[in-house]
Amino acid sequence: MFLAGLPVDLQYSITYSDTKPYDTAALEEALDSLPGLPDCFVAANDSIAINLINALNTMNVKIPDEVKIIGYDNIPDSKRTEPPLTSVNVNKMVIGRRIVSLLFERLANPSQSNQIIHITSSIVPRSST
Repeated sequence: MFLAGLPVDLQYSITYSDTKPYDTAALEEALDSLPGLPDCFVAANDSIAINLINALNTMNVKIPDEVKIIGYDNIPDSKRTEPPLTSVNVNKMVIGRRIVSLLFERLANPSQSNQIIHITSSIVPRSST
């Protein structure tokens, strides 16, 4: 969003340190502390988005009427949520091969500069948006 020049209101952002899980109970607590609900949540991965859907369902929030949710990585469980989760599908095999290739390149040349890698992805629209 920053790179696209879109406004970001961090008071609606739920972020934890790596030691705290994004489980349903923690997300319910975080949702209660927000000043309100945003139009949409974009989760870092589908597991977090699924737990967010569960938390919002428990709170009787209507998805997608009141809040839309999108995840990232299109795991099989994303089809089984209620409502089914819209997700960004990425080719994990392509990512894995590219990472291994980069690892060998870096081992051969440790001073190699960082790289930005673009991998094709696609939206898998489902009922959460």
